[in-house]
Amino acid sequence: VPIIPAVLVGGYILLVFRQTIAGEGPALPAWNDWGKLFTDGLRWFAVSLAYLGPGTLLLLGGYAGYFVATFVPVFFAGESGKAVGFGVLFGMACLFIGLFLGMLLYILGAVPLPVASAHFVAKDRVGAAFRVREWWAIARANSFGFLLAWILTLGLYSLYGLAVAVLYYSCVLCVLVPFVSAAGGFYLGLVAAALFGQAYREGVQALEAKQ
Repeated sequence: VPIIPAVLVGGYILLVFRQTIAGEGPALPAWNDWGKLFTDGLRWFAVSLAYLGPGTLLLLGGYAGYFVATFVPVFFAGESGKAVGFGVLFGMACLFIGLFLGMLLYILGAVPLPVASAHFVAKDRVGAAFRVREWWAIARANSFGFLLAWILTLGLYSLYGLAVAVLYYSCVLCVLVPFVSAAGGFYLGLVAAALFGQAYREGVQALEAKQ
């Protein structure tokens, strides 16, 4: 069941988040408290779902509307007719609207998610991820640090995606795609946790210095 190791990996990434926020040195924590890893991973999954869920649902809804509106009239009206033409047009409209609004909501949820996740880790409460005023003040106090973390993360993920694409379209090395994707995604998750954890810690220090 893929979701079980994914939840454990998410919990481990939160450990790196937590130790970076605490100011500890760059070191990989031990895989020892599996119950804590699973619980933290589930809580982080809930936070991520709240931020990314609306955009994801709209994206899936756009695709679903396209397929339903395009193919359902074929079964009821045959291969020709106005119903088929109208269904295709309506399906395309659903697809484009779903893609546009879905991607917009997804981006609006993805941009603040690292800050909200860091605040959730620091406070060890799921509700802290939704205290926008609190984590927004921290983000503003170190806006350059968070911007730099985002730029580095997006750059690394772009290189990672390019490497996976090269392997995928090769004739022999495509068999390595699942292994490279899993290992690379896990490593980049750890790097992103360290980057945003550091930015969050510096933001808290900057905010405290102003008070």
